[in-house]
Amino acid sequence: MLEYVMVLAMTLGVIVMLGFFIYVFKEYGGRILELVSSEYP
Repeated sequence: MLEYVMVLAMTLGVIVMLGFFIYVFKEYGGRILELVSSEYP
C-alpha cells in the first residue's frame, strides 16, 4: 500500500511541475510574440 501512495505522490508532483512549466513557457512565448509583432520601426 505504501508503494502505491509514494508512486501516486510522485506522479502528482510531476504533473503539477509539468503544468507549471507549460504555464511559464506560454507566458514567455506571449511576451516574445508581443515584441516581434510590435509596430516599432
